[in-house]
Amino acid sequence: MDESTLTGESRLVSKKPGDVILSGTNAAQGSGQMVFSAVGIYSMSGKIRARVYETHEAAGDELADGDGENSPLFVKLEELAKRIGIAGTVEATVAFVLSCVIGLAVNGDDIDSLVHYLITAITVLAVAVPEGLPLAVTLALAFSSSKMMSKQNLVKHLDACETIGTLTANKMTGTGVFLLESRS
Repeated sequence: MDESTLTGESRLVSKKPGDVILSGTNAAQGSGQMVFSAVGIYSMSGKIRARVYETHEAAGDELADGDGENSPLFVKLEELAKRIGIAGTVEATVAFVLSCVIGLAVNGDDIDSLVHYLITAITVLAVAVPEGLPLAVTLALAFSSSKMMSKQNLVKHLDACETIGTLTANKMTGTGVFLLESRS
């Protein structure tokens, strides 16, 4: 059986009667009979697809991490969003106080202008909070995942796409050497 679509291994795997054959694999040679035990989102490839595209069907499958931790990128994004939210709140408060001081004390506006100042401060706060940032990052990771799928690389978790193509200090260390014997 060619299970390279699931495991990434190019070697063929031999199967015996009673062995599990996963969907998405191809029979390279021989013949056989199968009994289907799961289809669609309940199959292994369906569970992988649900995890990759984060659909609600992924809940409760054995591929789930179980630890509930976010990836390092999303932890940093949450921290950045909190900082921007705090800065936006401070800016909105400063905008409201300055609008009140300038409008009421300097220009002599009516008390009814407080509603306009409050609306302006809320607008500043709403513009400062980056609600679309996590969505944009998730879309970028999903695009990277689909690009890898088109090159026959299976990505089970979007976290794996966070470090694709990164190299620090232009240095790479090899951990092993593979030598091929030439046969003549």
